[in-house]
Amino acid sequence: MSIPANLTADSLTAFSNAAAGHDGVLSDPSGTLLIKPCTPRELAFYESLHLHPTLAPYVPAFLGTLAPSTPADIPPEAAAEATSLSEAVAAQPNHNRNLLIVLENLTAPFEHPTILDLKLGAQLWDDEASLEKRKRLDDVANATTSGSLGYRIAGMKVWDPITSSYKVYDKMYGRQFNESDIIKGVEDFFAGLGDETELKIKLAERFLSTASGVREVLEKEESRMYSASLLFVFEGGAKELREALEQEAILDEERRKKQEARRASGIDTDDEEVDDDEEEEDDDVPRKGVENCKLIDFAHASWTPGQGPDENLLRGVRNVEKLFGEFLEKQKAKLAA
Repeated sequence: MSIPANLTADSLTAFSNAAAGHDGVLSDPSGTLLIKPCTPRELAFYESLHLHPTLAPYVPAFLGTLAPSTPADIPPEAAAEATSLSEAVAAQPNHNRNLLIVLENLTAPFEHPTILDLKLGAQLWDDEASLEKRKRLDDVANATTSGSLGYRIAGMKVWDPITSSYKVYDKMYGRQFNESDIIKGVEDFFAGLGDETELKIKLAERFLSTASGVREVLEKEESRMYSASLLFVFEGGAKELREALEQEAILDEERRKKQEARRASGIDTDDEEVDDDEEEEDDDVPRKGVENCKLIDFAHASWTPGQGPDENLLRGVRNVEKLFGEFLEKQKAKLAA
């Protein structure tokens, strides 16, 4: 994946799949890229990710930057839905007003992406925050599960097959929960699948596995990521989800057979060039989305050598593991009943 040579600011449109109300986020005509204003810290974080190869798979692919030519180049539909790009950036003085960051659009492979944004950490501010901002964010954390659990629901967008439309849950929805009832939020996240318990189990198992992977990597990294999120996405249409799972099984089996054939012919299947060739072959068949989970939002992230792991973030990730583990056990019990 790369930035198209003909991509310009005047070809961008408003991004419609943000779960937590990020202003000024745009997309390219193909819908495969996400473009947004960035802070110098966020850009530096993405540009240095190649030095942290174990974390990179858990972060959206970074493709580079795009410079808007003039505010007049911003399309009216983007201005109508997410404010104009110039206004969105100007409202955030720490952002580089002449630079947009280009990332993969995590929702692109899905027909009906259902999205959950979990904001991580009890401390949501970095050292550059004013005293007023620190107090405001601390007050929010202390009044929500950010303080008690190290995460809170920042927003959701859930496909409703009955109405063929989305139910959107804003930040105030997530602020109502406490430690004892936060699982209701996850139940609402999966509500569009109705009684498809086996599908819920399969998705919850994958999300739990990914969250565990994120935690294991972060336990070995020395960084600070204030106000970052874990973004969870799955195919919200049960029919489309089954089709995606079937395609996934077929493509995985084809890849396994190719690897066996290469081994039988004496080709080293651990060779990176062979892996690259197989990935290019896989790209020939667009994969339908089943699920995805990534760390996002690094406007207040930095590498901190010598300071140890980010326990503020890790506490939230560990409790997210517990959350999906609890939901998984409830679904298994329901299936066994």
